[in-house]
Amino acid sequence: MESLDKRSKRLSVLFLTYKRLETSEKVFSAIRDAQPEKLYFANNAAIEGNVEEEAKVNSVRKLVDQVDWKCEVHTRFLESHMSVRDSIFSSISWFFENEEQGIILEDDCLPNPEFFKFCSEMLYRYKKEESVWAITGNNFQNGILRGDASYFFSSQPHIWGWATWKSIWVKVDQSMSFWPAWKRSEHWHTFWDNKIMKNYWYSIFEQMYRSEINTWDYIFDANVFYHSGLIVTPNKNLVSNIGFGPGSTYTFYKNHKFSNMPRENIYPLIHPKKIERNRTADYYDFYNTRNGKYQRWPFTWLRRIKQIFFKK
Repeated sequence: MESLDKRSKRLSVLFLTYKRLETSEKVFSAIRDAQPEKLYFANNAAIEGNVEEEAKVNSVRKLVDQVDWKCEVHTRFLESHMSVRDSIFSSISWFFENEEQGIILEDDCLPNPEFFKFCSEMLYRYKKEESVWAITGNNFQNGILRGDASYFFSSQPHIWGWATWKSIWVKVDQSMSFWPAWKRSEHWHTFWDNKIMKNYWYSIFEQMYRSEINTWDYIFDANVFYHSGLIVTPNKNLVSNIGFGPGSTYTFYKNHKFSNMPRENIYPLIHPKKIERNRTADYYDFYNTRNGKYQRWPFTWLRRIKQIFFKK
C-alpha cells in the first residue's frame, strides 16, 4: 500500500488568486514546500479600465513562473473580470473537470505543512463515505477539544483551506433551486439546534437565492445543509487567514479575532470511532463565527436599519 507521505506528494491543489501579491506569495510558498504533483492556478481578471489593478493582477500571475519542483501546472487566467461568486465557482468546477479530488486554497489562506498531509489522509479515508462532504483546515472552537479524537464531524463548512471530491462538487446546485421547497420542509425545521440559528440561515439563503449577496460560500453551505453533509474538522487549527485588512473583498478589519490565527500540529492522528455530527460543536461554532448573540432582536432590526440607510 502506498504510504501517506507519497500520497501527499501526489495531491492536486487549486490555487485561487486575484490581485493581492503579498498574501499570494506566502500561500504559494506553502504550496511549494508541499510540492504537490499538480497545481491548478486560477486568477480573476482586473476590472476593465483599472490600469493599477491590472498591474497587480499581472504580478500575481507571474508567480506561476516560480514553480521549481516536478509539477504538472494548469492555468486559468480570466480575460475579463468576473464576480467573486462566479469566478470562484467556475474555477472550482474547472478543477474538478480534470481531477477526482483535491485541495482548494485561496490567496489569503496560509496552511501549515500538516494541512496537506491531513487533507490527503482524509480524502483517502472518506472518499467512499457519501455523508462526508469536505475536509476543512479550520477550527473555531477556541481550544475546546471535541471528542477524544484528532478531528470531529461538523455540519458547518469552513473554506479557509479545504478539500473535497469531484463526486461531491457535481452535486452542488449553484442556483439553489431546492430552496423554495426546502425552506418549507420538515427537514429544514428539524435540522437546526435553535430558532436563532434557523432564522439567521433563512435570511442568508433568501438573499443568496435572490442573488443579493456576491459570494459563493453561502451557496456551498446551503448545499451541505440540504444534503445533511458532514465536514471533517480538525481539533487543532491548521490554516490561518492572513488577508484581513485593506485590499480584502470582505474581511476588512485587520484586528479581527480570526485574523492570523495560530496554526497548530495535529499529528499523530487519532480517528473518531463514529461518523456522526457533533451538534455541541456546531452550536458553539455558530455563536463564535456568526456572532450568534447579535442575531437576536433588537440587533437584527438595528442591522437592517443600518443596511437601509447606509447601503451596507
